[in-house]
Order: sequence, then structure tokens, then C-alpha cells
Amino acid sequence: MISQASVSLRESKGQIDANVADAMGFNSANKGNILGGYSSISGYMSSAGSGFSSGSGYSIGSGKNYSTGFANVVAMSTASSLSNVYNVSAGSGFSSQSGLSQFATMKTSAGNTLGVKDETAGVT
Repeated sequence: MISQASVSLRESKGQIDANVADAMGFNSANKGNILGGYSSISGYMSSAGSGFSSGSGYSIGSGKNYSTGFANVVAMSTASSLSNVYNVSAGSGFSSQSGLSQFATMKTSAGNTLGVKDETAGVT
């Protein structure tokens, strides 16, 4: 899951609630992106479909040091299922396989590694 870190929302007058931003799918933490299902930058970059896998010219070991840059702007989470992160239930429209889980409210429990509770969601 890679989500946009910044968005223009005139109606918000520059700020929206962090839970609303997360529910909208912007999932930003310190102006970076949150990737679910990966425990490391190299794990993400080595995965098929990431655009950085072997043969892409941007993979780990290419000498371009993309992994170093990503380490500063990407937060990793081993949560591989959106239902581990979002409040989803049957009949809500946001249940598993609905394709809409990115619009559900994020869980903010202590065990949720994707939850960012102390950030103010600012938009530009």
C-alpha cells in the first residue's frame, strides 16, 4: 500500500484530522509514505511489481542507492492484511475483498504498526 502524502483540499483550509486523512488513504507519516506487508526496504524493493526488482536497473546492488533514500521517507509495516489495520466488518462496505478498505477508518490500537497518532495531517 503506497498512498499519496500530500493533497490539495481547499475546503479543509490547510488541515484535516489525522484519522480522516488516513481513512482517505493518504497515510502519511512525517511527509513519508507507509508501505504495508513489508518488513524492510530491501524486502519491498526485491518484490515483484515494485519497479525495483531484479532486472529493473534500480534493484538492490545496482549502485544507485535508492534504498538509502527510501529509508528516510518510507515507513514499513509487516501488516499484510488491511483488516489488520482498518476497522472493517461485514456489511460495512469496507470488508475484506471489497476493494474499498482504504476508505475505512484506521485502527489506532497500540499494536497497530501503521497507526500514527501524534501527527497532525497537514495538506498543501
